[in-house]
Amino acid sequence: MQSSIGLEGVAAASVLSLGLYTIALGVTWYRDPDHRGRVMGIIDGVGRALPLAVAGGSAAWGATRIVEGILGGSFAASVVTLLTGYVVFAGVALGLAVVLYELSTRSAGHPSGLDELTDE
Repeated sequence: MQSSIGLEGVAAASVLSLGLYTIALGVTWYRDPDHRGRVMGIIDGVGRALPLAVAGGSAAWGATRIVEGILGGSFAASVVTLLTGYVVFAGVALGLAVVLYELSTRSAGHPSGLDELTDE
């Protein structure tokens, strides 16, 4: 398969097949009318997670491109690049999650979670 459609094609086919499988499983699982509340819960969860994943993934992609350009393509450089991607993704996604949480609690009139930590 790799020789006919290339490595990128194998990756795209893999992601596409997993996505189609997930959709088919979801349709089958939530076809029952009793599960309509679950569907809205999943849509809500995806809506909350998607901005974090996109922001973290974009930042990690950019950081790994920079590190890869500086260090080259050796095995050690690849490990450093991979670890850089993990750290940048986690930092951006978790940092954005904290900011969004703070904004949502303040707009709802609740005290900030960070304010409680600093009052001690």
